[in-house]
Amino acid sequence: MYHIIVLVAASISVLASCVSASAFDNIEADVAYGRAIKEQILKEFSIAMKMLKDQADSLGTTAREKDIQTFQEHLYNKAILMGQCVDIAISAKKNGSDKTPYDTNVNRCIEAHLKFMNDFSPRDIHEIMCLEEFTNFNPSRIARAYDFLNTGKIAPGIIDYIGTKQCVEHLRRTKLNTRK
Repeated sequence: MYHIIVLVAASISVLASCVSASAFDNIEADVAYGRAIKEQILKEFSIAMKMLKDQADSLGTTAREKDIQTFQEHLYNKAILMGQCVDIAISAKKNGSDKTPYDTNVNRCIEAHLKFMNDFSPRDIHEIMCLEEFTNFNPSRIARAYDFLNTGKIAPGIIDYIGTKQCVEHLRRTKLNTRK
């Protein structure tokens, strides 16, 4: 009887670890998110927490909660962006619409969107509305994607970098076309 309970418990544990975030269109992106992306983000989070601890120790204090939350939000956003970029690259490969190597597409996507959001400064109310529209873009759909950081909550500033960039670029193109 004991062996059966252990076997059932082990099976449930294995099944639970196989359940993906289901935040993406392609199952391959969910798998990448649950494995490689998760591993990279956890590593970056660990490094960030060590840096915060070292800094706080050198000052004879503890890390501030707002600094920890800032790192969490940044890494939440980066993890979702990475998953979205993998999803886009997989869709392009499946559709045969893009002959660029998969890794190249993913890396270009991540770099372009991180750079855009780093440099982004809304020019007017419409661009601010783009940012607001794509902040917390669908927390219920992506909530499970974040629980690997074990924070017990979803950060309030989850941003869809891709959606924000597309919205802002569309606004800017539209403004240019109406000026001509």
